Amino acid sequence: MSIFEYISVLSSIIIGLGIAQILRGVVEIIHHPEDGKPYLIHLGWVASTLMLSIVWWWFQFNLAEVDQWSVGSYIFLIAYSLTVYLMCAVLFPSRIASFGDYKEFFYSKKHWFFGLFILQNVVDIVDTLIKGGVDRILSFGPEYWINSPLQIILAGVAISTRNEKFHAVFAIATILQQGFIAFRLFPTMG
Repeated sequence: MSIFEYISVLSSIIIGLGIAQILRGVVEIIHHPEDGKPYLIHLGWVASTLMLSIVWWWFQFNLAEVDQWSVGSYIFLIAYSLTVYLMCAVLFPSRIASFGDYKEFFYSKKHWFFGLFILQNVVDIVDTLIKGGVDRILSFGPEYWINSPLQIILAGVAISTRNEKFHAVFAIATILQQGFIAFRLFPTMG
């Protein structure tokens, strides 16, 4: 087993658990729609977070290029995985009935979700700097070095507003951005 394979096992498990959380939540909506009316913006963020999880797992293969791993870079890898997992887990309550519906649930927990979204972006930026400095950030093109700070700012706005149009556009834009980055920067493994 290579160092990369060893390092990637735990982060892959954590991301897999996050995906399982999302799938469990979607199945609950399908099985028990009477328990809480689904909300399209919530489902948009569910799709966005699922896509983030999948794209990140795909991207992780590129970390095989990292020659030297330190405890610090490993901790940031796990921290990133944990923030993505927590984003997945925060999207679904254990009992929706206590919130009434998914709209009220989403807005009551938006500060947690978008706080984790900000943390995930910050951890990603610091992790990228650790693994290759500014040159690594610049190598990802403007999709990365403009997008990450912009997402942090927009997530800050999302924490402070209930404006449905803002939340809908932000969710859709995030899905499109993740797809664009996946196909533009990491279209193949290896």
